[in-house]
Formats: sequence, C-alpha cells, structure tokens
Amino acid sequence: MFSSRNKSSQHSRQTKPRSKKLSLLDENIDRQIQVIHAAIAQKLLNSAELRQLARDKIEAKFKQGRLSYSEYLHWLSTLDNFELTDTFILGFTEYTPQLRRWRRNTPFTGILTEEERQQALEQNSAGTLTSALNHPF
Repeated sequence: MFSSRNKSSQHSRQTKPRSKKLSLLDENIDRQIQVIHAAIAQKLLNSAELRQLARDKIEAKFKQGRLSYSEYLHWLSTLDNFELTDTFILGFTEYTPQLRRWRRNTPFTGILTEEERQQALEQNSAGTLTSALNHPF
C-alpha cells in the first residue's frame, strides 16, 4: 500500500557518493595552504590596516559572486575575533573539509609577500631527518 516508491530512487538514496578521499598530493597542497594561512593570520593579528584590507577583499570577492554566503560569514566573523588570538588563528587554520575548500578559494591573496610565503613554507616543511627519527610513532 505505501510501497509506491520507485525502488531505484530508494537505492540512489542509500548509495550517496561518499566524500572523496584525499590523494597524497591533495593532502600536501592542503597542508601548505594551511601553513600559508597561519602566516596570514599572524600578520593580520599585528596590523589593523591589513585587517581592513582583508575585510575589503572579502567584501569585494563576495560582491563579485566569488565567495559563498557561508564563506563570507566565516571569514568576516574570523576577522571580528582578532582579539581572541586562538579563535582567530583557528578560524584560518582548522583542518576540516569545509575550511580546506574555503582556503583554496582564499580572499587573502596579497596579504603576504612572496618572501613571507616562502619563509612560512620553509619553516613548516616536513622537518629534518633528525626530527623525523625522533618522532614517537
């Protein structure tokens, strides 16, 4: 009586595509982007002028339709929390699928110089052989 549903639609619901596993390359790229955003957060913490520039970039990217509303709200609320240092940095660096996607579409281009970007990547690279050998696996 109530089983008028199409079995194929029931089947498609049960076999929703799962989130794609990250390849090693994607994982590495996301970690590099995360490190760069940590450096951006540190730089923004120290400059009200740069925070305003970042806010302007967020507004512009949103008006151009290049940021979703949720991205827009996240980045603005993160900037608003600059006085809560840990919360502010976490807003830039939290390693979640959503923030990994949002960081790949960052509104914070131009905040770091090329030298600062390279320095952040070098300081947070995989580590030295000694640090890897001493790591408690």
